[in-house]
Amino acid sequence: MRGKTEVGPVVILAPTGRDAESACRLLKAADIECHVCADFLAFSGSIGDSIGAALVEEEALARADLTRLRRHLDERPPWSDPPFIVLTRKATALRKGLPHVHLTDMLGNVMFLERPLHGLTLISAVQSALTARRRQLQLRDHFIQQERAAAALAESEAWLRIAMEAGRFGAWEYAVESGELTASETCKANFGRAGDEPFSYADLVAAIHPEDRQRHAAAVQHAIENRASFDIEYRVIGPDGAPRWVQVRGRVVEPGTGSLRLVGVSQDVTERKTAEQQRELLLNELNHRVKNTLATVQSIAAQTARGASSLEEFRKAFEARLLAISKTHNLLTESEWQGAELHDILSDEAAAYRNGDGKARVRLEGEPVMLPAKTALVAGMVFHEMLTNAAKYGALSRPAGRVEVGWRVDRRANGGEVHLNWVERGGPPVEPRKTRGFGSRLIERGLEQEAGGRVKFEFAPDGLRCEMCIPLHAG
Repeated sequence: MRGKTEVGPVVILAPTGRDAESACRLLKAADIECHVCADFLAFSGSIGDSIGAALVEEEALARADLTRLRRHLDERPPWSDPPFIVLTRKATALRKGLPHVHLTDMLGNVMFLERPLHGLTLISAVQSALTARRRQLQLRDHFIQQERAAAALAESEAWLRIAMEAGRFGAWEYAVESGELTASETCKANFGRAGDEPFSYADLVAAIHPEDRQRHAAAVQHAIENRASFDIEYRVIGPDGAPRWVQVRGRVVEPGTGSLRLVGVSQDVTERKTAEQQRELLLNELNHRVKNTLATVQSIAAQTARGASSLEEFRKAFEARLLAISKTHNLLTESEWQGAELHDILSDEAAAYRNGDGKARVRLEGEPVMLPAKTALVAGMVFHEMLTNAAKYGALSRPAGRVEVGWRVDRRANGGEVHLNWVERGGPPVEPRKTRGFGSRLIERGLEQEAGGRVKFEFAPDGLRCEMCIPLHAG
């Protein structure tokens, strides 16, 4: 609304006569806010962004020390000087009264009005000054908004850069017509290049595994033709020859210039792809092991049933054999199915055979050696059958009987072998059984057919002796 102002008041300094009060009344009648300063100190202290304009008599400036005001104005940005209206008696009087000061240079934004003047002239001059002041402050606000927007943009870009780096995302831009590729350092690194190396679109295509290049070209072409986005994963081979997996996402952008561009991100997903492949391998391995385990349980159940004279005998034998498998499975689970220590397998099976005072009746002696998973499962069942037979017919069937198991490792032949000796002492005389039960067949067939080993029994007068050769390869 005309005459109204969003800027601050007009400050007035006219120490002689009643000019200040008269000017203030005149301005207020024109709906212009104003304030009369008692002295020059108050006047100079009020000069700042909070005022609309300054109205001052030349006599007030002539008698004052302008050093502070000059310093204050010099410290302000050039565009922010508030408008000054100086009331002078004659155009030349000011220069004569203040020969050491050039007010125009000092005040900057200054207008001189020669008295006496009509009230309308003063109002018009003040309104013009306030209008200029309003535009000046609007310009200031625009600068502030620009600075804030620039700061916010810089902060946003910084956060985006941090997020991109944290997620190992590389940014890229491809100009379709010129074929020019612009890539960030992380993007170059994803394709096996150093950040300061040149990296063209031809270099990018050359880095893609030959079997995957056609998929990349088809995805890019489809995006260009359909103005669509694309998301593709493929293998890349860096200059060092190391393979890796990269996921590339992009979309078509058409700037106002009409030049077609593709922009997007790339990410090294080698760890994820390796994990996916490992998970698939583990699932396949689990499926294979479950089938094998079920087949083993089925075979054990059938063979145990053939040799059992009663349901109770079957139950006990079957549960014991399942427990033997379970113990070895626990050991393999602890090692993530990488294998199991031979001593641990034997120790788990022998734990049940102790004297009344808790002393072990099965003595184990040998160097540490890890059996492959498949071999460990066979060994667990074999040792269970060996101890079961010793408890039924051999040394462990007598209170004073004992079993000594010793082994050594020969790593020179066939990928390594364990040579194990099983010796029973203090038991009844032994001799070969006329009929071979499931346990005996499991021992021989398990080691020879399943694990690729060898076994030899000797029925000595003082107790059973057995020599086993257990391969360490995972075949």
